[in-house]
Amino acid sequence: VICAALSVRDPRERPHDQREQAAQKHREFKADDSDFITLLNIWFSYHKQSELLSQNKLRRWCRQHFLSWMRMREWIDIHRQLSRQFTRNKLEQTDASHEAIHRALLTGLLSHIGLHDEGRNYKGPRGRQFRLASDSVLAKKSPRWIMSASLIETQHLFASTNAKIAPEWIEQTAGDRCQKHYSEP
Repeated sequence: VICAALSVRDPRERPHDQREQAAQKHREFKADDSDFITLLNIWFSYHKQSELLSQNKLRRWCRQHFLSWMRMREWIDIHRQLSRQFTRNKLEQTDASHEAIHRALLTGLLSHIGLHDEGRNYKGPRGRQFRLASDSVLAKKSPRWIMSASLIETQHLFASTNAKIAPEWIEQTAGDRCQKHYSEP
């Protein structure tokens, strides 16, 4: 579900003239320390409503929650394609814990990790400096370690779709690719 979500545009809409109403509706889906889990919450809420509502009422529900119905359909289509690939390759799809989800994502996002530096800044691999995007659930929390799905460059480099991670996950996932420095024994 998360891989499919990352391959399409974010379904959340933020109309300029209704930013506060959109932010309020989107708070219903927010997870405490992960934008990835927020995406899962949107997915499960949408599917719960799709079982209860007709097509027109589901579109209305999406509009009321500032979700793009077309992007949700695209997300579902990509998910369906990925599910078929899992079936063809005889891979199992299972529900996973919060930690397992983030550790699995980390394997592909090692170049998008960050260590909190000062203020709102993070230090990433290869000397990159970035900030958390303002719409991230972590924007006001500033956890020590994060991973991000994408880095977007505007006036500054911003990390979008973020999650708090434990530093030992990085070392276990990266293995020999980690550089170790020892000081002040």
